[in-house]
Amino acid sequence: MVNSGTYKLGPQDGKLLVKIDPEGLGKGMAHALTLEITDWSADVTVDDDISKSTVNVTANLGSLNMIKSSGQTSEKDKADIKKNTEKTIKGATATFKSKSVSGDDKRAKVSGDLSAGGSSTPASMDLTLTDSKASGSMNVSHSALGIKPYSAPMGIIKVKDSVTVEFEANIPS
Repeated sequence: MVNSGTYKLGPQDGKLLVKIDPEGLGKGMAHALTLEITDWSADVTVDDDISKSTVNVTANLGSLNMIKSSGQTSEKDKADIKKNTEKTIKGATATFKSKSVSGDDKRAKVSGDLSAGGSSTPASMDLTLTDSKASGSMNVSHSALGIKPYSAPMGIIKVKDSVTVEFEANIPS
């Protein structure tokens, strides 16, 4: 169980990852990617009554960096991925503001609004909690946030509309 209190978390405490999968006729030529958001912050209030807890996260999507690829990736590929990511994201900031938290001392569901690029959509993250760590994931739709997923010319290779956002952080004691 995470101790009650208020916590300010960021990249020094853990990781915020985005996992992207390709689709389209040429998906066999593309790679599944794991990108890390290196500029983010979270304000978390944990209450003994979990329903009174809150989670607010801000992430600079311009800080996305590829950390893993399902295949060999040349330096040119990495530069192209960075350029295409920046073109797709357009320097947006994403925010998540919780509206409700439910669960117990080992698992929690945090539901709220996810916003980016001027659009907002309901979102929820299932968390696993220990004495010193919180981890979880959520699926996010590009289109629900008004973001057009990357597509190569003629749509031969595309990024799936749904991406997985994973979170893991050490909670100070």
